[in-house]
Amino acid sequence: MSSGGAERQKTRTRHPRRRPHRAANDETMDAPATLWAPPLDGQDLPALVCFDLDDTIWFPELYMMRGAPWTKERCDTTGRERVMDASGEELRCYPAATAAMAMLRSHAAFAKRGTKIAVASRTNRGAWADEVMGMFVVDDGSGSGTTTTMRECVGDLVEMYSGTKKRHFEKLKARTGIPYADMLFFDNEEQNTRDVATLGVTCVLCVGGMTERAWEDGLRAFAEKKALVARRRAAAAAKR
Repeated sequence: MSSGGAERQKTRTRHPRRRPHRAANDETMDAPATLWAPPLDGQDLPALVCFDLDDTIWFPELYMMRGAPWTKERCDTTGRERVMDASGEELRCYPAATAAMAMLRSHAAFAKRGTKIAVASRTNRGAWADEVMGMFVVDDGSGSGTTTTMRECVGDLVEMYSGTKKRHFEKLKARTGIPYADMLFFDNEEQNTRDVATLGVTCVLCVGGMTERAWEDGLRAFAEKKALVARRRAAAAAKR
């Protein structure tokens, strides 16, 4: 056998193909990634929207995968671009996650608000996460074909390390100057949402990944919380 053939055999042995992992809400992976109804006129909007990564933005979770080298290829049958790990297993984004990012980048209301996009993850595979964020594409939804990468969407607002996510948000607040009350957070783990909510952040639990309903619930909860605070302030002022 040639040296090239020996190397190919060695690679297959090191990274055998496995049965693909399936997301809890696997059917949501095949939903179309389209822009949804825009926020209502005059609706209070967050100044920062933050997403967890594993099983919120994508699935499988990175610890389940073989990791680098990551590759990107186009499926011959569907034409869809796929991000693959070293074993050939696909890392898939929840369509609602990319749709949410597209709306945050393209809708005039969020542009006027100056809404920023951030990531807060407890993964210990930060290098992998950073690389694959640069492979996933977010369409701006305008029909112009303009796209950007997920990594470009979040810029430098990326916090990835172990420990309570309160620490992640403390750093995001210090970096942006945005109050916790003006932040919205999506995560698939209840402990994370409970911890971060104690800071005053509006949190949405999305078990099984981002969905359109989770997005709508998040915007609604944020607006209702802002309205409640405004009513309480008005009532307190009236008593003076």
